[in-house]
Amino acid sequence: MIKLDDIYADGAVFAANRKIIIHGECIKDATVTFNGITQVCPDIGGHFTAEFPPMSYGGPYTLTVRTFDDYKEVK
Repeated sequence: MIKLDDIYADGAVFAANRKIIIHGECIKDATVTFNGITQVCPDIGGHFTAEFPPMSYGGPYTLTVRTFDDYKEVK
């Protein structure tokens, strides 16, 4: 099961030109994709963190999180 922090919801706004850090909970390793960049994040005590490089103003961007048995998408 994937649980994203409450700030990661449809319509979320991220600061431009700053690192983007995604936090959540899962029971297995998570594959996190944001704006076409993918990272595999290990499950560390039921939590994962993905860090993405600064991005310019724009969007909308899509955030997806996958585990072996779950999928979440935020637009």
